Amino acid sequence: MFLVGFLMPAILVHVLVDAGCRVHTCTKRTAPIPVEKQTGIVMDGNHRLKAAALLSLRFLPCVPLDYLDPRVSVSHWDTGAPFCVNSIGRRVLQDRLPFPYKTTRHSFAPTLPHTDIPLLLLRKSTSIDARGNRSAS
Repeated sequence: MFLVGFLMPAILVHVLVDAGCRVHTCTKRTAPIPVEKQTGIVMDGNHRLKAAALLSLRFLPCVPLDYLDPRVSVSHWDTGAPFCVNSIGRRVLQDRLPFPYKTTRHSFAPTLPHTDIPLLLLRKSTSIDARGNRSAS
């Protein structure tokens, strides 16, 4: 679990009213968010991060990855050409500018796991480690 405050959105997200309504009726988190493990940059799942903020979630299930890992592939959304991953860190961390919507496409091999975590647990002020142990924060 990662604290929501550690995560850095990489894409500018506009939340639709309909999407917000669907989020509020959801009771479980099924897809962890892939994040760059050192910086917290959200690789994929910026809409889920925005929804977590709307739902006042404190924690999110995440998969910590590294852009240099050969299992992570980033391409331009429109052309499919390889995307310079160094520019992601520079723009998001140094310039504090998220990319426009649908700029990058991330691929992961193998595909990321699914989770089945009740949203109620993600609102609480405890975290759960890899062994399932809870700790107060």
